[in-house]
Amino acid sequence: LKIPVSNLQAFAEEFSRSIEDQLDGHLPKKRWILDGFVDSDGIPEKFFSELQKLEPFGIGNPSPLFGFHDVQIVSKRLLQGKHIRFTFKQRGKKAFQAIAFNARDSWDNLESYSLLLGVPGLNTWNGNTTPQIYIKKFLR
Repeated sequence: LKIPVSNLQAFAEEFSRSIEDQLDGHLPKKRWILDGFVDSDGIPEKFFSELQKLEPFGIGNPSPLFGFHDVQIVSKRLLQGKHIRFTFKQRGKKAFQAIAFNARDSWDNLESYSLLLGVPGLNTWNGNTTPQIYIKKFLR
């Protein structure tokens, strides 16, 4: 696409107007594309370290996103007033550590969510490395 500099402003305005007309006043909803659903007993700890071999993640290589259903929150803690660190399990199975950044608005209803979308990873803190799920979305 080539646009003369003199037409750039007009193009930008018309392009914006066209997008607004197509959206009809509604913002598009984010689509979550899952790599699969996971049962907490179905993930060996080695999976987390093997997943690191696929890094670096980014636009051309997105982080794998998994769904965790039928979750039960075991414990929760608010960090810096905006992040949630919590433990969850599925139907009484093995528990997972998780963190959700900037999720303060989900704190009060955390126990009501039954589906979590998250990225498995490793958390290293004070010389200890443990599996952790980085939560991207809470759903009921």
